Amino acid sequence: QEHADKVGKQSQEVLTNVNGGINDVRKQLSSISGEIENIAKRLESSLASVDKMSQTTNDIMTVGKQDIISALKNFSDISGRLSTITADLKDGKGPLGKVLRSDALGKDIDKISIDLQNLSKRIADHPEILIFGDSEEDRAKSRLERQRREQRRAFNEGYGSKLGTRRPGGEKVADEQSPAAVDVIEEVE
Repeated sequence: QEHADKVGKQSQEVLTNVNGGINDVRKQLSSISGEIENIAKRLESSLASVDKMSQTTNDIMTVGKQDIISALKNFSDISGRLSTITADLKDGKGPLGKVLRSDALGKDIDKISIDLQNLSKRIADHPEILIFGDSEEDRAKSRLERQRREQRRAFNEGYGSKLGTRRPGGEKVADEQSPAAVDVIEEVE
């Protein structure tokens, strides 16, 4: 009998614990159920927003479809034209392509730059030449200075020069050594 009371008491404790566990599980399930309801409401709201955004996008695409197609065609045309222009420039076509590809034109622009430097230096050093002009001796010195600058720049930039240097492509430039070029050779050496 004592044993039966002891087993009964333990059974009662187990049942109490099981009831407590079941109550805890019910509370947890209730809490989870509340969270699921909140998530479902937020999901429903998000889906409604996505539906609204989808409808707005659809309206825009329907109303502006021709504008979008036209803009894409224009972009395609512009892209094609830019490709053609770039290819023409690369091939040396047109005035700008000729400027970009012409060594002779580059040398002419280089000479103009040297002449402007030489002239500005002469005017800065002797402003009276603007009024009274140059003597033959000063003009000869100026020509010699211009030739020296041309030689130095050609040598430094690799365009080739009267010194017999090589152009970037590798072809040798003819040796046309004037007295001024010989002076430059001596200065460089």
